[in-house]
Amino acid sequence: MRAPGPAPSARQVLAAITDLLAPAGAKPVSGQLRDDVLTQLRVGDSPWKAVKTSGIAAFTGDSGAAVADLVDRLDSLGLVCVRAGELERLAPRVAVTKGAAWLPAALAARAHEEQAAQDHVRRLLAAGGLA
Repeated sequence: MRAPGPAPSARQVLAAITDLLAPAGAKPVSGQLRDDVLTQLRVGDSPWKAVKTSGIAAFTGDSGAAVADLVDRLDSLGLVCVRAGELERLAPRVAVTKGAAWLPAALAARAHEEQAAQDHVRRLLAAGGLA
């Protein structure tokens, strides 16, 4: 993982936030818009951000193969990683992005029926000897 790049200037941050807020106009600020604005305020994103967002797909080439092998080995030990990144990535279309309200929203949106969620459940069951 590489270190974060140089911090943006205040003018760059203001422009980015303005670009995010302008299309919303007088509409209420959604959770996603709030998160997008807060992201602009963070200086020096974590080098793990790509992994949180994309999971093992964030790794390419030899490192991608090594990570896939590692995750498979962890599965065999009963340590089942969410390969999509953060758990919330299994339900990317759910409006609630974090917190206690996320699970009920994900279930209501039937995210558990999506392929990525089903694959994760299969790996959990296999790790527990139930598949």
